Amino acid sequence: HPNHTDIVVEFIMTQTYDLGVY
Repeated sequence: HPNHTDIVVEFIMTQTYDLGVY
């Protein structure tokens, strides 16, 4: 997978952490 996928995953993880679901 291209780096773009890694960026998207990292973005989702950041969003999840911000919501406190993590």
